[in-house]
Formats: sequence, structure tokens, C-alpha cells
Amino acid sequence: MNRKNNILMTILIVMTALFSGSAVAELQKDARTCIRPKFSKFTPSHLTEVAPGATISFVTNHTTSKYTIKVKVKGIEIDRKALRITDKKSFYFVEFELPESLQNTYARIHLFAKAKVAPKRCEHKDGWLLKIGGDGNATTEAEAKPVAKVASDDAATVQPETLKSDQTIDAPKAKSEQKGSVEDSVE
Repeated sequence: MNRKNNILMTILIVMTALFSGSAVAELQKDARTCIRPKFSKFTPSHLTEVAPGATISFVTNHTTSKYTIKVKVKGIEIDRKALRITDKKSFYFVEFELPESLQNTYARIHLFAKAKVAPKRCEHKDGWLLKIGGDGNATTEAEAKPVAKVASDDAATVQPETLKSDQTIDAPKAKSEQKGSVEDSVE
């Protein structure tokens, strides 16, 4: 009987050691830090007028899983094969063309990606807005011009199509500077 107890205790200790080792490994796996993908260097820049089919590019950090990068333009998902992803060692350079069907409209570029190695839900979404011209507006990237320069988020309610491309909306002055009246000026 004593021998059976020793064998049983040995088996129990071995099983406990195996289980606790795998449990610790699982906890360490979930405790990894989430280094979210970051998008930058959007070209052409925010609120720039471009031609239909123009080449668009951006950069994302190297912690991004390049296989999870998704791009949508005004609800149209850009095919994975149409994305040209270049590995630059410390970041990825991503290029694609706007759909030719988008003309004379504003379109938001939506970006989505997940991190290479991270816990669940380590992802990032970002984007920017472009004005897409019509057939006659063969704007190249070098000729691209900002639609409107907004100096403050408070002034962002102005419709870009009502401004000329060289106009700037000044931010509302602080209450101490207003002296009883609101002065909004457009150059």
C-alpha cells in the first residue's frame, strides 16, 4: 500500500508540474505587450484634390502584420493584390491606385491592420480625406493642392467645397480676446 501511495504521489507531482508549466506559459503569452500598428506619411495629404485613379501611399511600422493591411476608399475595399507593400526593413511602404469609378466626390481612405505578434485585438484603424476630381482634372501628385486649410477643429464645420483652395479658416479667438463679438475671418 505504501508503494502504491508513493507511485500515486509521484504521478500527481509530475502532472501538477506539467500543468503549471503550461499555465504559466499561457499567462506569459497573453501578457505580451500590444504594440499597435501606426500609419503615417499619407500621400497625398489630407484634403488634397487628386484625379481619379491617382496613386495613394502611406507608411506603417514594422510591427504591423503586412498580411492584415486592409484599405477601403468610400466603402470600396481595395483588393489585396492591388496593394503594393514594400518592406523597407524598419517600416512598410504601401501604395495603391484609387478606383477610377470615384469622380467629383470626397472620399475617406480607411486603413486597418493588426500587429504581428501580440495578444488578441491588437489592431489599429486610421485614415484621411481626399477630394477626387473629374475626368478633366488630371491632377498629378506634384500638382496636388490642399482644398482648405483648417486652423482649428472648431472651424471644421465649414464645407470645403465653399472655399477656394488658397483660403484659410481662422480659429475662433479665445473668449478673453473676443471683447463681446465673434470675429471669424476668411482671407
